[in-house]
Amino acid sequence: MQEKGADALPYGGSRAFSASTVMIKQILKRYRTDSCTFHADPQNLQDGFLLRLRIREPVTADNSGVLYEIPGTLRIEAGYLTQEEADQGWGRRENYSSYPDSTGNVPVLEASVFLDVPYHPDWTELKLGIPLAMFDLTAGDLLLLYDGLHLYFLYDGIVINENFPAGTLKPSLGLPVRGENLALIEFSSDIRNLECSEFERILDRSIHAYSPAGHSAWAGDVVNLWHNGVYHLFFLYDHHHHGNRWGCGVHYFYHMTTTDFVNWTDHGPIFEIEEAWQSFGTGTPFFFDGKFWFAVGFHTGRCIPCNLYSSHMHEFYREKGYTEAVSHEAIRAAGLYPNGANLAVSEDGGRTFRLTHQMFHWAENPSVYSKPDGTLFMCIGDGLWEADRPEGPWKQIRPGFPPQGEDTPLDYTAECPSFFEKDGYKYIIMGARGFWRTGKDSDDYRDCAASGEDIYDGLSVPMAVNCGGRLILSGWINGFGFGSVIIHRELIQYEDGHLGMKWLEEAAPRAEEENLLYRSKDTFRFETDPKESYYYEIDAVSTAGGVIRVIFDRECELRLDSARCEAQVGPVGGERITPIYERAGRKDPHRFDDTHFKARNFTIAQVRGIDGAYRIRISQFRDTKMNSTLIDAEIAGCRTILSNRPQSEIHAVSAVGENGAEIRSMSVYAYRMEECR
Repeated sequence: MQEKGADALPYGGSRAFSASTVMIKQILKRYRTDSCTFHADPQNLQDGFLLRLRIREPVTADNSGVLYEIPGTLRIEAGYLTQEEADQGWGRRENYSSYPDSTGNVPVLEASVFLDVPYHPDWTELKLGIPLAMFDLTAGDLLLLYDGLHLYFLYDGIVINENFPAGTLKPSLGLPVRGENLALIEFSSDIRNLECSEFERILDRSIHAYSPAGHSAWAGDVVNLWHNGVYHLFFLYDHHHHGNRWGCGVHYFYHMTTTDFVNWTDHGPIFEIEEAWQSFGTGTPFFFDGKFWFAVGFHTGRCIPCNLYSSHMHEFYREKGYTEAVSHEAIRAAGLYPNGANLAVSEDGGRTFRLTHQMFHWAENPSVYSKPDGTLFMCIGDGLWEADRPEGPWKQIRPGFPPQGEDTPLDYTAECPSFFEKDGYKYIIMGARGFWRTGKDSDDYRDCAASGEDIYDGLSVPMAVNCGGRLILSGWINGFGFGSVIIHRELIQYEDGHLGMKWLEEAAPRAEEENLLYRSKDTFRFETDPKESYYYEIDAVSTAGGVIRVIFDRECELRLDSARCEAQVGPVGGERITPIYERAGRKDPHRFDDTHFKARNFTIAQVRGIDGAYRIRISQFRDTKMNSTLIDAEIAGCRTILSNRPQSEIHAVSAVGENGAEIRSMSVYAYRMEECR
C-alpha cells in the first residue's frame, strides 16, 4: 500500500495481488485540529463539540466499562466481547466480530449521544463504535465530532465511522464521571476551525469485491454511466447495514471512475447530507445539454413520518397531466418536506454534484436516461415517462410498465430500474425481480423473467450500461444486510437478443504458474485453508443428462445439470432448488426465500454451454472484512453464479461428474488480494 502526503492508515495490513499492475486510488479527507482550542471541561456541547481521548492500557475484561460519562448527554465506554457477543445487536451493525484480538475476543469502544427528536420521541440514544484491534488508543488520539448533523469518529484525522443525529442534544443530568482507564479527554467548541484537505491512498488490488474504507462502511445500490471513454460508477455509501439514524439508512452517493476497468479512482462523495431529515435512495446519472446530471431519490419518509410533498405532486399531476419541478424553498414554506425524485448537477465535469433543491417527481428511485434525439426518458417501475429537460414537465407515455406488485407472475419489484440497449435491442432490469427485453428495432417488451430468461446471478440491484459496445453490469451482494462489496460482470449479447454473462476479465483472477498450487487430470480434490482465497479452473465434459458437482466441503456445492440447463448453489448433496420462474403465480409468503436475491442457495435456469466440453472458473474469495467467503463461478464463459457464505469453514474442494459427465482436469491457484479495510 502506498500513500501520498500522509502517514500509514489504520485500515489493516496488505498482501500483493497477483497481477501487480492494477490499482485503486482512494481520495480521502483528512481533518486537522491545529486551529481548535481544547479544554479539560466540556463547554456548550449543544452547539457542537470535538472530543479528544486516549486510554491508558489496551482494553481487556478487567478494565472494560465506562471511560467517561456526562449523565443524560454523552457516554463513552469500552467493552471486551466474545465473538458471539460481538455479532449481536449494534455489534453486528458495527461488524465487530471481523476484528478480534490475538485471544479471539473483541475489544471495542463505543460513544453514545442522547438526543431530543420532536417527531420521533423514541429516538434518544445514537451510538457509534470501533473495534480496538484496528486502532491503538494508547498511542494515538481518537476524536469524536458532533455538529448536530454528523457524528464522526476520527483517527489520525481520518473519518473512520459515522452516524447522523437529529434533534438536539439533551442537557446534562449531573457531573462528569471518569473511568480509571481514561488517560486523556479534552473538549473543543471550535468545530468551525477544523481544517480539511484531500490526500490519496493507493491500493494495489483489483476492483473485485470492492468496498469503501472503514470497518463498517459498505457499498449499496450502484448506478453507472459511460461518457467519452470513462466509466462512472456511483454507489450508495452505507454504514451499519442501513443502521444510521436509528435504522433510516441515511445514504449518499460515492463516485468511482475508470477508463480501462483495471485502474480505478474512488473520488468519495458526490454530495453530502445537508439536512437532518435527508436520506438518499437510488437514482441515475445522465448527460444532458453539455452537463452531467443526477436524478436522485429522496427517501425522506424514513425519517419524517408525515408532511411529505409527494401527495401534492400527485394531485397536481392528476389535474394537469404532467409534473414540474418545485423548489425545496416553496415546499418547506408550505410546512412540508421534499421527497421522491430530485436533481443534482455537476460543475466539475462529473466528479462532484450540487443539489439543485428541486423535486420533479414522486418516484423514490428515478432512473433517467438521455435519448439520442436530445430528450429524456424515465423508468420508475409501473410507468415510463419523457421530458425535454430535467426539471420537466414530465409526461407519462406508458402507464403500468414495467408492471409490478402481487398481481404480476413473480411479484415484480418497482425499484431501481436499469435501462440499456445494444444493436437494436432494449432491456430493462428491475432491482430484485423482473427483466424485460424487446425484439430487434422494436419497442415491444416481453417478460423474460417469467420464462427463466433473466440475468440475475446473485447480485442485488444490478445495473448495466453500454460502454462503447461492451455491456458492463455492476451490483452488490446480499447475505447479511443492506450493503456489502461491489461485483462487476460483462454481458454477452447473442444474435436473438438473449443475454449471457461472464466475468469482467480485467478484474478476474489470473492462472499464473507462479501461483499454481495443484494440477491433476485424475484426482480432483484439494485441501484448503478456510482463511485463504483460491482460484480454480475445472475442465469438464457432460452428456445431455450429465451432472457436474463442485463440492466446497462442509459448506455448499455448485451443481451443473445439463438436462435441465440449470446451475445451482445449495447444501452439499441437497435436493434441487426450484428456479424462480417455476414459482410464477405462487402466493405463499416464502416463495422467494431461496432465490438469487439472497445470494445464498438458489438455482438459475437456461444456462447455455454445459452440454459437451466446457470450463468452469471459480473464485473462492475470502473477504476478511465481511468474515465471509464468496463463491463466484463463471460457467462455460457465458453464465455466472455467485453465493455469499458468511462465517464459512471450507477445508477442501472436490469436483465429480455423474450420469455420464466427467472431470478432465482441475487446477488450483493462490488468489491473493490486498486486505485494506
